[in-house]
Amino acid sequence: MFIIKQHLAIIIIIFVLFIVHSILAIIPPLNSDEALYWEHSRHLALGYYSHPPLTGWLIAAITYLFGTSEYSIRFISIALHLCVISIIYIWTNELTKEKKISCVAVVIFCLMPVPFFFGSFVTSDCSLFFFYTISTYFVYKAIFSDSVKYWYIAGFTAGGMMLSKFMGFLFFPSVFLFLIIYGKYRYQLLQIHPYFAFIITLSIFSPFLYWNSQNQWLTFQFNFFARNQNAGLSLLNFIYSFLAQIIALSPVVFFSFLYLMKNETLNMINKYSGNNNNHEYKKFFLWIMIGFPFIFYFILSFFVIVNPHYIGIVLPLISILLAQSIYYYDYEIKKNKINLKMLSVWISSSLFVLIPF
Repeated sequence: MFIIKQHLAIIIIIFVLFIVHSILAIIPPLNSDEALYWEHSRHLALGYYSHPPLTGWLIAAITYLFGTSEYSIRFISIALHLCVISIIYIWTNELTKEKKISCVAVVIFCLMPVPFFFGSFVTSDCSLFFFYTISTYFVYKAIFSDSVKYWYIAGFTAGGMMLSKFMGFLFFPSVFLFLIIYGKYRYQLLQIHPYFAFIITLSIFSPFLYWNSQNQWLTFQFNFFARNQNAGLSLLNFIYSFLAQIIALSPVVFFSFLYLMKNETLNMINKYSGNNNNHEYKKFFLWIMIGFPFIFYFILSFFVIVNPHYIGIVLPLISILLAQSIYYYDYEIKKNKINLKMLSVWISSSLFVLIPF
């Protein structure tokens, strides 16, 4: 009872979200993508033409237990969405020791259009968002708690990430980049644990690789060649992609994030060779895990269209950092008080963008 009372706010938020997303999952018929994943679940295989197989496997497990309906097919998206929310809350609480700011991080995430949509409708992005977030969390724990068990847990969860969607590959260079840049943690690259964790990931991913090797590497051909046949340097691609990311985050959140990223990038450069405390390094880790995918898609957007959901893998991390920035916005003057004015602007902006949905 004490634990429930201590975390009552997030329990209420999760319950409300479960009801809202359940209602949304019941009303419309399956769209074409959802119907495709349902077909995957009815014809289980180690791989498929368009994506890795995990989404189909998960739908098959749920429909086996609860029968087939629009709601049961979409239930996995609701469950994974609530799991991501729980990770955001736990992680933010570890960083700030403040339950209120942890709830703020959850609210920011939930009101962004892309997470809101994928909380009710099933696609391969649902499992990708979950496994990318939890893999990042366990690597964070491995690095900063110096506990090797987290490397191996991250290896398993990263396997689920790679079985969800190819976009998960951005996770690995982001982690490597942080360990290379900051000498305090570089010693971990000389240990066997990160490499064994990567071997675990490859082992989990290997059945899908085997299936592709037996089927002319169809999934790789489709994702890296067939769907990008018209790729070429184009300013229109960049403009469309830029507008798509504004929609993905909502306008105020997007531009607030860019402003914060500019300040934090300068902060990281200024403090690179200094003696930073553990809190600073944890913040730098989050920014690099966000920054590498963000820069990758920024460059890519000049050649192909980057759709709104592509950047979705880092939205949980963005929510955590934005919530922290709200909390410490005028920390010297208003200690232990959330800047409710800035928070209300973010929430109202997100609600405004959600109106068309």
